[in-house]
Amino acid sequence: MVLRVLEYVGQHKMIEPGDHIMAGISGGADSVCLLFVLEALREQLSFKLTAVHVEHGLRGEESLADAAFVEVLCQERGIPCQVFHVDMAGEAERRGLSMEEAGRELRYACFSKACEEIGANKIAVAHQQEDQAETLLLHLFRGTGLRGLCGMAPIRGMIIRPLLEVSRSDIEQWLTSQGISWRTDKTNLETAYTRNRLRLELLPYVEKKIQPRATEHLAKTAGRLGQVQDYLDRQAAGAYKACVEEELREPLYREAPGRAEKKVRIHLEALGQQEPLMRTLVLQQALTRLGKGLRDIEAAHLEALQDLTEKETGKALTLPGGLVARREYGSLLLEEKKKRDSFCFTEVTKIPGIYESKGLTWRFSVEDMKKCWGIPEKTYTKWFDYDKIKKCLSIRTRNPGDFLEINRDHGRKKLKDYLIDCKIPRQEREELLLLTEGQHVIWILGRRISEAYKVTKQTRRLLKVEVFGGDTDDRESQGYDT
Repeated sequence: MVLRVLEYVGQHKMIEPGDHIMAGISGGADSVCLLFVLEALREQLSFKLTAVHVEHGLRGEESLADAAFVEVLCQERGIPCQVFHVDMAGEAERRGLSMEEAGRELRYACFSKACEEIGANKIAVAHQQEDQAETLLLHLFRGTGLRGLCGMAPIRGMIIRPLLEVSRSDIEQWLTSQGISWRTDKTNLETAYTRNRLRLELLPYVEKKIQPRATEHLAKTAGRLGQVQDYLDRQAAGAYKACVEEELREPLYREAPGRAEKKVRIHLEALGQQEPLMRTLVLQQALTRLGKGLRDIEAAHLEALQDLTEKETGKALTLPGGLVARREYGSLLLEEKKKRDSFCFTEVTKIPGIYESKGLTWRFSVEDMKKCWGIPEKTYTKWFDYDKIKKCLSIRTRNPGDFLEINRDHGRKKLKDYLIDCKIPRQEREELLLLTEGQHVIWILGRRISEAYKVTKQTRRLLKVEVFGGDTDDRESQGYDT
């Protein structure tokens, strides 16, 4: 067993000299085997070993006995051990997760915390051949692409799986031959869990009635498909580069530093020139690059993304992991779904005056037109005919019915239509700040002003509005509006 695992570890370069490996040990046969094998290889491969046990709080005294068993086992072998106690049922209820999902997330959260505390750089888990076969079948039944059929990778980030090609029967036989005991979790014998039904009912039936080595074949198939996926990923890298633009974008109005958002923009013309398979791979890579991975992404989600590329501008799709895809002008934008800020409204009650709104400072002042020889065009400083303003001004986000004048003949246009004509994405439209008089938009911050309030030869008093802070820099254009 030790030599077999050593060969697999070397094949995938899982362990390097000087590594500090944190092994997740439940007390079951698989994890106990992992602990003893790593302990046997520790000196030969020159790494440090620590064990972590997560007690899920489900089985009362039996669960606590599992934790005590692991602690004693590690103590006897001189292996440091850290035990976490969590409320798996409570977590599942609070977050609306299945028990399996809650348990997995809690375990890996504890693993990550332990790594930070002890300085471990790798996490060893005891997934073996049957686990790999079950994972492949689960993904297949739920609907997946090629990536899902690859099952679990030998290495994923910090996680390593040294036992992935070892069968459960081989593990138990080896432990018995070495006189090593282990604990049995009775919940693993309950068919209430999907994975347990595969393990206890489906796979035994297939091995008895169809193919005795079905589990082994499924696991090996997953490994071979993983090699195919790796090759396709390398080929897709060029397509991704040709089709995708990654953006690190600050919000339009920065309320606090460090809120830059990563977005992925897929240019549809370039995507349409790719083969269908490459298009799918580009979409998968885009989701991965956003940092959310593909764990909950199924074939149906990828098909919905493909369909979205054919729909009209403004359509959107919500994806697992808090992501949203939005059809924009000539592109598909993928980003993390943001919580909408509350509606912004600041009333300008006194001029001259200084007001704060969404992290920006607005300064209002009045000047005599006779003392002004020319008006420079600046992005975040504007001059208006003060005598044309009859009502109280407001700084706010948009409302239904907002409009502006677009020509000197008093031609009106709905703000919504104007923003659509300017091809401003819907999400950005919601974030735009406006200076308004009632529903008449005087100024779209960072963009145009209404013709109705422009300075003319008849203007006597100027309203000067300056905006500071956030991303505003008072850039000056080359022309003058005299």
